[in-house]
Amino acid sequence: MVNWLKFFFLSFFSDKYAKEAAERRMLNALACVLIALVLLFGGLLTGYVSSFGKHYAAATDFREFAYSVFASDGNGVEFSIGGNKMSANKQVEKLTDGDGYALIIDTRPVRTTYDDFIAFCTDKSGARIDYAAWLALDEEQRKNYAFGIEYSGKAIDVAARAESYEQYFDTESANEQAKAEFAQLKEQVNSDKISQAEYNNLLYELYVKYYYPSLSNFERYGNAPTVRTYYQKKTDEKKPKSFLIVFENQLAASFVTSDGVSVQIDGTFAEANGIAVNGEMPTAQARNNVDRLMRAVFDSATSLNAYVYVINIFTSLPWTLIAFAVCSVMLSVTVWLARTEKSVALHGTKSIGFGGACKIVGMFMLGAGVITFVAAAVMSQFISRGAAFSYSLLCLSAALGARTLAFCIAEGVRARRKKNGAAADAPTDERAETTDDKIAAQSADLFSLNDENQTEN
Repeated sequence: MVNWLKFFFLSFFSDKYAKEAAERRMLNALACVLIALVLLFGGLLTGYVSSFGKHYAAATDFREFAYSVFASDGNGVEFSIGGNKMSANKQVEKLTDGDGYALIIDTRPVRTTYDDFIAFCTDKSGARIDYAAWLALDEEQRKNYAFGIEYSGKAIDVAARAESYEQYFDTESANEQAKAEFAQLKEQVNSDKISQAEYNNLLYELYVKYYYPSLSNFERYGNAPTVRTYYQKKTDEKKPKSFLIVFENQLAASFVTSDGVSVQIDGTFAEANGIAVNGEMPTAQARNNVDRLMRAVFDSATSLNAYVYVINIFTSLPWTLIAFAVCSVMLSVTVWLARTEKSVALHGTKSIGFGGACKIVGMFMLGAGVITFVAAAVMSQFISRGAAFSYSLLCLSAALGARTLAFCIAEGVRARRKKNGAAADAPTDERAETTDDKIAAQSADLFSLNDENQTEN
């Protein structure tokens, strides 16, 4: 057991133990590869989580901007968090402002704050008609148009329009399935199984489902176009480098620290329950609560960030496997070349083949993983998450390549020493016999030449 522990943990540092891998099971090498990937993941996540405090403290501009939004001596947006949701006293939409930050705050219910969208159809020439006009066309004419919608950013009052939605289900345009679902919905509200507000929302969603074509290509968050999707689309269009977006159940932010490090926050309020800011709070307390909010939202996304790292590592696994294969080929070729000298072969250098080389390189992965863990944790303190991930993968491959190269060089040196040692240790009479053979051969050639000359004369 002790010998195995030495082999397993010291192979990265000792060629002696590393060579044992060729004679041992491949399971050892596979275990080292898996541990290296776990160490890569652990280093990235540890560095990312531990670096937030440093980066947030260095984001002076962003913190002052956040304070101006929420904690500006009674003039800011007041909020409170409970049940993993935020309630705010204002809705704000500023895609640009003096501080250079895009700002969106809308804590109304995400799925049921419906956008008062405009539906239209466009032909191949780009000419646009409204959806009602498209419905008036015959089937052949409709095929020349493509359906689309335009978000307005304004919320629709479904309660005020409930009667018109109900009337649709009494028209010929509504099919039997639509009418049956509408009848079930009416029965639920009449029997008090759902509230009137729930009925209004479900009625509108049912109307959208049957009156319009499928909106799944347009809507991201609800069963009908929502204002939140409007915000998302506008943000994607503007592509601001820095922003603060707050919804009922989520906060997202992006900023750059004074050191030039790009940082993203994207999480829920699961860790922020009880945090609030209002105009009656002292400025220092309000600012502290804003800081607590940002930290809590960041912490809430730890599991999601872990999942993203796992996906990214597996996505990038082919590059790691390529580096592993290159190192294995380099090592197997080096050992093969070392056996080409007879004297070296006689002194015990063994052919390990590509499989044996893979085992040895696999054992090197453990040490490379430890180095990468430390490098990832340290790099995350100074660079962005994306850059840290890329450099960590490079570090893993570089550490593996450097260790393999060191092994190959040492193996070449050992082979040369064995060759020289074999020549020096050859018996004296063997060397003399070899010399006499050479002299005899030269003499035979000389006599042969003389015989030829005499024949010619």
